[in-house]
Amino acid sequence: MQIEVDLFDEVKSRLKKYPELIIEEDSNFISATPAHKEGFDVRFSKDKEKYTVGYWGWHQHFERSNSEDALVCYAFCLSNERRLKDTSRGGKTYK
Repeated sequence: MQIEVDLFDEVKSRLKKYPELIIEEDSNFISATPAHKEGFDVRFSKDKEKYTVGYWGWHQHFERSNSEDALVCYAFCLSNERRLKDTSRGGKTYK
């Protein structure tokens, strides 16, 4: 029998490395928002079948059996390696 690691505990533990983030959470959702305006919020949620990592309109689903991939994706989204480029016209983002 394989015991599922509680990814929420792991995500919360990793978020402690970023004290400048504003964290919102409930039992199925964690959102980390930077205090400065240049950043974006990164979300991690779960349901009975999957984990979801998302930010700024993008999201990716991960099967529960792929929990390590979900955690790696979330950590990558928090890193300085992940950046977004938005394109707007007339004050509205379209890409």
